[in-house]
Amino acid sequence: MTLFCYTLPYFNTHKDEIDAKEKSIGDAERPAHAFIRSTEACIGHDARSRLSQIKVPTLVNCGSEDTWCSVGCSEELARLIPGAKLKLYPNSSHFFLNEHFDQSMADIIAFLSSDRVPAGKAA
Repeated sequence: MTLFCYTLPYFNTHKDEIDAKEKSIGDAERPAHAFIRSTEACIGHDARSRLSQIKVPTLVNCGSEDTWCSVGCSEELARLIPGAKLKLYPNSSHFFLNEHFDQSMADIIAFLSSDRVPAGKAA
């Protein structure tokens, strides 16, 4: 499953990290029906018609090679959420936080520290 979460170059050059991630995911004591239902929810849930109701500052992050949450879907989220900011991470996939940890954390901290996010009301 993690193969779909990383770009191939990252997957092929970070074996220890990937092995640890797979072990942690594989050790989850989640029953099969729960995994199936969460997958069905990801596929079937559509809340796009309600995104315009979001009133808090929103940062949408996405890896440029994400096959699960594509750039197109992330662009649509950012377009449908009033005032949302979109940040794409080049050459990364679903786990862009691992592939671009320093940059993504700096971007998230900057967003949460900005004037866009009122004190005590982090997005």
